[in-house]
Amino acid sequence: MPVGWEDAGPRFIFWNELGAWSVWKRFTWSEDRTACVGPGYIGRLRAPDGTLVVDDFYGRGGSPATWGTINDPQNGGLGCFGFHLARRNGQHDPVNYSWDVTGRHEAASRGGYGVSAARVATRPRVARAGETQRVEAAFEVDFTDGESAAAKKPLATVRYDYAFEQRLVTCRVAVTTGPGAGVGSPAFVKEPKLVCHALGSTGPGAPRYRTLEVLTDDRQRLASYDVWSLPSPGVKTQQLGQDGRARCRFTDPTLPGLGLEVLAAALADGDVREPWEGSQWGLDRWAVLANDREQLEPCEPNEAYCLQGPGKTLTRQWEVARWASKGRNSPPPPEKPQTGVMLHAWEGGSGYPDCRCCFRRFGPAGETFRAALEFTLGPA
Repeated sequence: MPVGWEDAGPRFIFWNELGAWSVWKRFTWSEDRTACVGPGYIGRLRAPDGTLVVDDFYGRGGSPATWGTINDPQNGGLGCFGFHLARRNGQHDPVNYSWDVTGRHEAASRGGYGVSAARVATRPRVARAGETQRVEAAFEVDFTDGESAAAKKPLATVRYDYAFEQRLVTCRVAVTTGPGAGVGSPAFVKEPKLVCHALGSTGPGAPRYRTLEVLTDDRQRLASYDVWSLPSPGVKTQQLGQDGRARCRFTDPTLPGLGLEVLAAALADGDVREPWEGSQWGLDRWAVLANDREQLEPCEPNEAYCLQGPGKTLTRQWEVARWASKGRNSPPPPEKPQTGVMLHAWEGGSGYPDCRCCFRRFGPAGETFRAALEFTLGPA
């Protein structure tokens, strides 16, 4: 099957032998505003037989205010970016000086918090590497809060550079601090992360991923987990702190042909892939720099809980969560079958008001951290 694409209005649909991959050009709501999806990341993956494997654009119940958080494994698709933000603005209640800012939040409808602009940086085009044909495209997404939006300056800009090959999808991600962090009240960032979420969908015949294998870059197994042994994320998540972690492979034992594998690495100059942990280029480098930057507040009394790195430093691990119907060792509820992995630079407790000692000052405008993501679908 040749690699190709379709311009479908608000999104591009890219296809290869693994399926159809949808990337939205701008923040998009359904006509009845019961569903939304952000730009730049892969919001939907449909297998060649039509099965929905990943779907971030579907109707949700409850308040739209809860749909944006990418700490929830229902939200985020493949590659959504987000962070927690705080401003030292003189307020005393944490909900008045800390917020969640993600690729699934629309700034225009949230007082400036979230995606403020998105661009197709490079329209889809056919490129060749030797005898291999691939389709390339690039997208840019700006993020603001109330103060930076008023100044019309982004806090951060994320660029996604895609290559769709016959049996592989690669994405180079660059996160760059913007000038918006330097305007208004002092700005602090916590838990910047990329997520690969909404794995498994509510569609008919969709996978319900149960097994997670953590692998090295060359696919040596480091650990294996029964995802269904976890309770809901408000109770517990699975931490992935293996030093050599590079790949997460999710499988549904009843649908072995729909195993989904995610590779995450740092990306050095010259597009050289390096291990996530310890690289001088990737999101883990952001955590190393943040360890020496100003804290929003002191850590006591939750220092041990909030700072689990060596010598009470920031916690630099990945994290897996899923929703449970009746607690541990139970199937997921039909309306919440999704799971996924959070690729943290560093963690920060259970949400934006928690572990405020983990909020650190933004670095200078133009500081950039680069990651490489790869996605494959099929048998191991």
